[in-house]
Amino acid sequence: KELQEARILAERRLEQLIADQQTAIEDIVSRVNQKMAALNKTVTNGLENPPVLAISDAKEITFGTAGNTSEGTACKSMILFDLAVLELTGTPALVHDGNILHSISRDHFDKLLELYRQSGKQIFIAADRAENEILTQSTILHLTEDKRLFGFSWGRKKA
Repeated sequence: KELQEARILAERRLEQLIADQQTAIEDIVSRVNQKMAALNKTVTNGLENPPVLAISDAKEITFGTAGNTSEGTACKSMILFDLAVLELTGTPALVHDGNILHSISRDHFDKLLELYRQSGKQIFIAADRAENEILTQSTILHLTEDKRLFGFSWGRKKA
């Protein structure tokens, strides 16, 4: 009888822990979605749907923008997610490779750069759009075919 009561208590405790975990996940998802919506409003002047993160009880994760599955929107959405997490957490820095920036429209790109600048945290991006004023003023390192980061190309065969 003692073992049965202990088992019942343990099951109740486990159910409560699972419920608490789900509540915490819902709170995190809500805060991330609110932050992404605010950032998206800035980037799109409120004309486009924001990305939405959803995590179900079964731990299924979905992320996307309603009504738009284009590559540019997917990349913009990912950057907005990263910026939301950057702002909501103690994360000190963010790194984005140029391949996610290529698909983003010029207007959105310029506004995302402004959000990077306003974050107050370190943002590292690889970009080939040097005509942007924020990029020009913020560039720390400029690489070319003749000026490589480590003095050589890692992908080339050695002579």
